[in-house]
Amino acid sequence: MRKYVNLMSEAAQFRTAARIYLRRWALALAVFVTALIPVATWRWQEARAVRQQHEALEASYKPIRTLTALNTQLRTAAVALVHDERLPLELAQKRPVASLLGIIAAAAAASNGELFIEHLHVAQAPPGAEAAQPPQDRVIIETAATLTYDVANFVEALKVAPIASVKVVADEIVTENGVDRKSYHLECLLSATAPGKAPDAR
Repeated sequence: MRKYVNLMSEAAQFRTAARIYLRRWALALAVFVTALIPVATWRWQEARAVRQQHEALEASYKPIRTLTALNTQLRTAAVALVHDERLPLELAQKRPVASLLGIIAAAAAASNGELFIEHLHVAQAPPGAEAAQPPQDRVIIETAATLTYDVANFVEALKVAPIASVKVVADEIVTENGVDRKSYHLECLLSATAPGKAPDAR
């Protein structure tokens, strides 16, 4: 039986033991990494394949999304265009107020200064108003005339298309600056067809 005595110092013994354990753990780690590499490679390839499939699907859906977005833009533009064009068209179909003013001014001028217009109000249905019986357009006229003037002449002068009928709603004698005069309130109903627009053939 052989006997020996270890004459190494404790520090040398610790370094030797540490190297032994380090080599063992390094070998175990190398074996673990070697076994892990194929698994990691397979997972990476699988993720790459999934990513490629996703990109391919995104590329195939891109034309559809582009067409959908273009369709939405065209639809919005069409709605805006129709809205922008409808109001001017409806306004153009309404009677021009200037023609009514011309008729009323000519009727007042025919009085040779015995009648003048104080207030004028045109009541027209708003564009786009739709009803079973749309309200008839009206013109409200407030006038002042001399006591000797016959308002019937003014009424007859107003009966020019598109004014269909004229009615004297109220009349009274008022005094202003010591001078008596007559005040008339007239209501003019306008025809359903605007000037220059032929009625629909039946």
